[in-house]
Amino acid sequence: MPQLLNEFWAISVFVGKQHRRFHLARHLNLVGKEYLLRQYAAGNDPMVVGLYMRMQSPRLKPADQRAVAYYSGYYFVGRNARGDNLRIFYFPGVKIDAGSLDISGAD
Repeated sequence: MPQLLNEFWAISVFVGKQHRRFHLARHLNLVGKEYLLRQYAAGNDPMVVGLYMRMQSPRLKPADQRAVAYYSGYYFVGRNARGDNLRIFYFPGVKIDAGSLDISGAD
């Protein structure tokens, strides 16, 4: 799998079992994303190009099959050894150095 040789802020959300049916994780993820977008716009940590998220929920993984998540704009980039879906979101206007991508392990 290609390596993303850029800096990302990781975003993580945990919701207790008794609250999972209320889409709370989706809401917290979007609120966190909006907060980090404001941090980026304010110039905090200019080396960061976006957000990284790992979908661990066995219940949500089957529903997380789109290349681009329609509610959040995160792009699917692969799975880790545990089978968790890995997604990234690029901040608006970032520039990626094409030389920074290592695709030597790609098929």
